[in-house]
Amino acid sequence: MSHSSRNFLFILLALAALTVSKAQAQDQIVISEVFYGGSAQEDWIELYNPGAEAVDLTNYWFCTRFQYLRLGQIEGGNVTIEPGEYLVIFPGLNLDDSAADIGLYSTNAFSSANAMVDFLQYGTGQDVGRVDVAVTAGLWTGASDIYGDNFDFVATAAEDQSVSYCGDFATAENRSSEFRNGVRTRGAANRCGEEAAATDGDIRIVEVVYGGAAEADWIELVNFSEFAVDLAEFRFCSERTYVRLGDVIEGST
Repeated sequence: MSHSSRNFLFILLALAALTVSKAQAQDQIVISEVFYGGSAQEDWIELYNPGAEAVDLTNYWFCTRFQYLRLGQIEGGNVTIEPGEYLVIFPGLNLDDSAADIGLYSTNAFSSANAMVDFLQYGTGQDVGRVDVAVTAGLWTGASDIYGDNFDFVATAAEDQSVSYCGDFATAENRSSEFRNGVRTRGAANRCGEEAAATDGDIRIVEVVYGGAAEADWIELVNFSEFAVDLAEFRFCSERTYVRLGDVIEGST
C-alpha cells in the first residue's frame, strides 16, 4: 500500500471514529425529570448528560402530543449541556396534567426511531403521540394489537410531585419501568426510593404555641430524615385555612 493510500485510509478511519463518537454523545442525553404543574409558566423538563463529552442541543426537539419545540428556539440561542450536567428547560407550554408523551429528538424526523434520543409517557397506556416510535427505538415497551393499545406508562404524578428517572443512566434501553413519581429536584440528582420517601415524608410538627395573637403564634417543625428538604411548596391547614410555607417564611425553606 502506498504512503498516500495509507494516509487516506487513516483519514477515513478517523472520520468514522469521530462520527461514532458524535452519535454516542447524542444518544447519551436522557430525560431525567418532568414537572407538569398546571401552567405553561411552571412546567419544565430536565435533561441530564451522563457522558464524558459536551453535547450541542440547539437543534434537538421536544415532541409532546404532536406539539413540536426546538430547544434552540425555546432558549433563544445555542444550547449546550456539559458532562454530568442537569439542564432544565421551560418549554413555555402547558404539559398535559393527566396523560401525555414526551420525546427528545436529535432532528425533526419525528417518525424516525433513529432520531429519537429519549422518551417517556405518563397517565395512559394508549398511544397519544409517538410511543410506537419509542418502542421501535428500544426506549419503551408495549404494543398495539387487535385488542387495542397496551403500552407501558408512568402513573400521573400527584400535585407538586414530578416524574423522575430512577434507573441507571448508562442503560438506554427499555427505560419505561424506571420512572417514578416523587420529590421535585429541579437541576439536581433525583431522589428515589427510600431517599425520596424520607425527603418527602419525615417532616413532623413537634411543637405549637397559640398565644392569642397572630404575631405570637408559631409552629415548630423537625426534619427527621438524613436529607435537606425544600418546604416551599408545603402547606399548613387549620380550620380550612391554607398557608403555603414559602409565602410565610423569609429566606430558605
